[in-house]
Amino acid sequence: MKREVVGSEYYKAGLRNISSMKKIEEYIVPIQSSESLNHVAINDYVERVNVEETPTALSISFLDIKYPLNHFDEIWVYSHFLLDGHHKMFAADKAQKPITLLSFLSIDESFASKKQIDKLFQVLT
Repeated sequence: MKREVVGSEYYKAGLRNISSMKKIEEYIVPIQSSESLNHVAINDYVERVNVEETPTALSISFLDIKYPLNHFDEIWVYSHFLLDGHHKMFAADKAQKPITLLSFLSIDESFASKKQIDKLFQVLT
């Protein structure tokens, strides 16, 4: 979990290269602050992920294409906004264990073309 100066929290979920000048940065953004989470529930999930249980969280996702940035022609920002699973995600991060994410990509609200979204699916699979 990372916290920006302005108070927003996020998890950095991955970095993939599409080509030498294009990359995908993947983030998971909670819509509930970590201060509001129930620590008993978090500790329960920490125990569960430590015995190899892999819980699933739910998100709505968007793809945003940025040009040019940090010596890259394109940076694709793939953001997952958590709808359910805040305790699971926080616990998995705390325990440094994997979690699955059921993500629904909003094609109409993403700042990406159909061709870019198709490429995203090719890179992710």
